[in-house]
Amino acid sequence: MFCRVLSKSGNFARTNNFRAAFRPNVCGGSTSRPCSGSGNPNGNPEELGYPDTVHGLFRDPGAELALYFYSASNDSLCRLLRDGTLTLPTESKAELTVFLTNAIKTRLLMLQPYLNQWPQAIALLSKPSNAPQALSNLMTLVNDVCYYAGDRSIDTRWYTRRIGLATIYKSSELHLLQDGSQGYDDTWKFVRRAVEECVKLDSMLESNTQLAKDVVTASVSTAKNILGLTWNR
Repeated sequence: MFCRVLSKSGNFARTNNFRAAFRPNVCGGSTSRPCSGSGNPNGNPEELGYPDTVHGLFRDPGAELALYFYSASNDSLCRLLRDGTLTLPTESKAELTVFLTNAIKTRLLMLQPYLNQWPQAIALLSKPSNAPQALSNLMTLVNDVCYYAGDRSIDTRWYTRRIGLATIYKSSELHLLQDGSQGYDDTWKFVRRAVEECVKLDSMLESNTQLAKDVVTASVSTAKNILGLTWNR
């Protein structure tokens, strides 16, 4: 119901362009069919069998649609990690780099059908009212990847690994939006280089606790800038 109401309610005209782009698969099913019928997206909700009070269900429909898509995509990635489609064969640094690169690449490719509209989503999710949930979704994404990469740390590395991976993901996402190379080859090279540097840094932090703490502080500041969380309250 969430998907259908959000996609069809006529009171959400200001998000039409963004909303229409996500109608194919935000319900979590196949991208080959729409979530609901082929009615007019600006139609009256009563025509879809919903009361007119449905207009008040969503505080910020465009943002809530983007958040739902983000969460659904995270779930899809988690299933791939859980069932072994994406797996870490060994614990070597080389294999870890390949695993993290593939995980980020797989998640970024879920944005591919909506790249033209995704800058609108980023703008909506960067609003102060939406940023906390957007950050929660991002941290869920990187926490799942770290967990299935074998991370069970309980010290400062728990934070540095997740903040580092979140920074890589958001940087790669922005890179992808501007990538005109064949098959997004430039973005995948960028991801690979960033992951390699992250793995090297993690090795350094294992033997230097103070450096790890300093990196956490710097990483939080950098992540806030990348995530658009540096607004003035």
